[in-house]
Amino acid sequence: MQGFPAEVVDVLDSFEFPYTVRHLANARVLRQVVTRFAELDLSPATVSDQEMGREYEELVRRFTEASPESAAEHTSPQDVSALTARLLLGPDASALIAPGPSITVYDPCCGTGGMFSAVEGFLREVGNSAVPLVSGQEINPETYATARSLRMMRGADPTGILHGDVLSDDRHRGETFDYLLAAPPNGLAWKRQHDEVAREAAELGFEGRFGAGLPRISDSSLLFVQHLVAHMRPTDMGGARAAIVFTGSSLQSGGAGSGDSEIRRWLVDNDLLEGVVALPTHLLWNISIPMYVWLLSNRKSTQLQGKVVALDARRHSATLRRPLDRKRHYLTDQHIREIVERYEVACGVTSEGDRGVDTEGAALLLDADDLVYQEVTIEWPLRQHFAVSADVVADVESSRMMTRFDQAPALLRALRELTGETWPTWAAFEGAFSTALKNAGLSTELPRSLWDRVRKAVAVSDAGGEVQVDSRGRTLPDPELAHTVRVPLGQDVEEFVQREIAPEPPDARPDMRSIKIGCALPQAPFIIGGPGTGFGPLATVARRVRRWLSQGATEGMPLLSGSDLQIAATAADLSEAPETAQALAVCTGGDVVGLAGNWRLLPADFGDAVTRLTVLRPLGNSGRALCEWLRTRAGEEGGLHARVSMNSQVPVELIKDAEFNSLLLDLDAGKEALARTTSRILPNVFRDPQAGLDEMRRTAKASAYEARIIGELVQPLGDPVWRAEWSYPYHMAALARQYRIATTLAQRKDALLKLAESVARCVGVLALAVRIHRRQSFEDALRGPFKKGGGATFWTWQSQISDLVKDGPIPELPELEGALDPDGVFSLLNQLRGMRNDSSHASRVQPEHELEREVQALEPVVVATLESVGWLSGLHWDLVDTCAYTGNGGFTLIGRRLRGSHPDWETFERPYPGTLDPNRIYVQGPSSAEPLALWPIARAEVCTECDARELFLLHRITRENGAITSRCGRDHELPRHGA
Repeated sequence: MQGFPAEVVDVLDSFEFPYTVRHLANARVLRQVVTRFAELDLSPATVSDQEMGREYEELVRRFTEASPESAAEHTSPQDVSALTARLLLGPDASALIAPGPSITVYDPCCGTGGMFSAVEGFLREVGNSAVPLVSGQEINPETYATARSLRMMRGADPTGILHGDVLSDDRHRGETFDYLLAAPPNGLAWKRQHDEVAREAAELGFEGRFGAGLPRISDSSLLFVQHLVAHMRPTDMGGARAAIVFTGSSLQSGGAGSGDSEIRRWLVDNDLLEGVVALPTHLLWNISIPMYVWLLSNRKSTQLQGKVVALDARRHSATLRRPLDRKRHYLTDQHIREIVERYEVACGVTSEGDRGVDTEGAALLLDADDLVYQEVTIEWPLRQHFAVSADVVADVESSRMMTRFDQAPALLRALRELTGETWPTWAAFEGAFSTALKNAGLSTELPRSLWDRVRKAVAVSDAGGEVQVDSRGRTLPDPELAHTVRVPLGQDVEEFVQREIAPEPPDARPDMRSIKIGCALPQAPFIIGGPGTGFGPLATVARRVRRWLSQGATEGMPLLSGSDLQIAATAADLSEAPETAQALAVCTGGDVVGLAGNWRLLPADFGDAVTRLTVLRPLGNSGRALCEWLRTRAGEEGGLHARVSMNSQVPVELIKDAEFNSLLLDLDAGKEALARTTSRILPNVFRDPQAGLDEMRRTAKASAYEARIIGELVQPLGDPVWRAEWSYPYHMAALARQYRIATTLAQRKDALLKLAESVARCVGVLALAVRIHRRQSFEDALRGPFKKGGGATFWTWQSQISDLVKDGPIPELPELEGALDPDGVFSLLNQLRGMRNDSSHASRVQPEHELEREVQALEPVVVATLESVGWLSGLHWDLVDTCAYTGNGGFTLIGRRLRGSHPDWETFERPYPGTLDPNRIYVQGPSSAEPLALWPIARAEVCTECDARELFLLHRITRENGAITSRCGRDHELPRHGA
């Protein structure tokens, strides 16, 4: 091996090949392995280049699965690499056909070199036989070795591919290239490289790579954009083009003035951004969200100067018959060709007539200036009236400053005298309170801080109340109503507010001191609309499109009615509008049309029509989220006949969020798939009109039996308790089953209370496990709560959840982070704990009517709690029996798993890149980077009372000797010493 060239030895060392050879030799299997490889016929005559490429990609995918990389790191599939290379080189195809010097290509995170292969494939297609000079860098040693070995197998020079962290150690510093492309890690934090990156930015500025600014520490994507620009060949030397694959977060992440926004603004101001192409979801093996290809150029054509191409290609994909991890879609050669052709048409490389490209899905040319905006805070005057109640008195009494005020009892007595009264103005309350103070023997000259505290307590927000001012007579803003809006860069902010916002709430005003300049790329489908408004009135989010039409104006115009919303695909399917003087609205593709409870987003190619329905034109994204919100909110507030006020509050961030709209598309696709599947299960008993009565009766009887079975099977889909019984962790699922099959009210109440406590215990165990993992031991500070009284209580587990979530992000188990949200599991558990403590279940036998009342109160809260922790169904609680070395650098986990309420343990066997301790339980979810060990707070042991293996969770710790007692779902205990 040492006789090979240096570059080959370097690759073998990076693969740790000498170690593998010695390991195989020591195991006496080296000869057999070499013999098996020698017997394989991998000649081109037997295995074509295409087949070898597919097998190579599959091996790389399996290697990626087994590697300890984070989910943000990935290898681009061949179809994504091919599309990226063609978008990059396609507009220059005519220049690349002619023979000339080899082009230089650079990829700063080249992985296994798939992008280089795609570039070479494109050059072969256009007839360019020159071998490109490739350069790249890769941080992972084995991936770097794979890229180099692939270059050598093709007879190319591998020395341009170097090993190292490109953000902190640029191995190609000072070099520039003709074409640059990359698929950097998505959403990968750059905390480890922060010091070196920040130093370069501060010391070198634009002479280095990061002069435009630094993005948020949690995502390095925009650092790679600046890195590529720094390595682009200067314009006076011919210029360069670059392509980079991103997730949607880089389009709009960070508000105005943030590092992310400033980097995007720098790209736009320097006219470096040529285009953005939106790709379908589920294209990569470990990322399901939509991806975007950014195209950069410092040699734009005259037609593209000051413009940005926006192409929506999300519908251009085919579906895999069997998903590969999260990759469910792929791009065929036809899809790639269509996307590239549409992009080239927008770039002016060719015309639609030359290529026969239809107008559907055509790219848009956006003005780059429209991507830059002003962000300003809109304020409303603080309006209040003043009232005194028992709660107000209690609030003032509990304040800290009252404990330092000598005459607090007299002040509180004066305030109590005013209980139940209301004043429209502060002056009126101040006069009444001053009189009450004098009657109590106090001076009205109270400390200013005490007056302010009383004012805060008695003030009540009131849209029609008195406008409040400060000591200088300046109007005070209402902090609860303030929100930010985006104003086009060239418009006067005050004029914009008066035109777009003030007509609805006329006293709205901009805070001119808050203005910041921001830059964001429009999200799919790249339709530019007006500025966003935060959580604001519907009238500022969607325009109501309504006008009076004369009788002649309706001639030839189709009429869209409420019944048409469910069936009409285009305006051509509609009837002509009747002659009428009634108010009609003009609608077209992209509008949301309907009434409360019956809304529809018209397809982009729907066409023009008139309607008597309400028409809303979204100013932000596609409108799907707005449509769904209107439909859902209307159903909750008043059924199908309720109307949505134009002043209803709308979550605009969701409407304008591409990822959220994409998730809604996935939900719709799931609904359609479910409808198609269920519609084919039961046969049509009238499918044979010639069949006799007896035959049709037999068919109907068989279908009726099938229908009853299907009814039972789909019932869990609509029942949260049944779903919990099927898919939640065993100790919760078993109690969900106990509640479902309970027959008496007493049994139902007892089961509900136990089920509620089991949610707290399950989530609390996970929280405690994370805290133990962080401290690397079950230290005394964590043991303390379990040494009190008779064991862990409802509150014990709640406190574990609270203490963990308050510490900040939880990368070990991100699902826990929302526990303390207003609608999260913590507030629901707190409500259930109060209901449990108020219950008389432990003091006496309750009459039937009391039990029924408590059960009716408990059920909706328990069900809501189960729904708030739906993420638990995605967690695996695995008991690892064996962690066996497989001989290829990986391991195989063999163990058992509890699933749902079934008491039997299911065996499992799966590969794992590292080692885990046997005879311990681990939890891992879809968003968890690594399995989370539950030792010593969860065990799987044989219960002596049940004579079966049970899951035991921590219950109490003996103060004297530290003995841990665990308890299973049947309340059987398992004493253990030490941990």
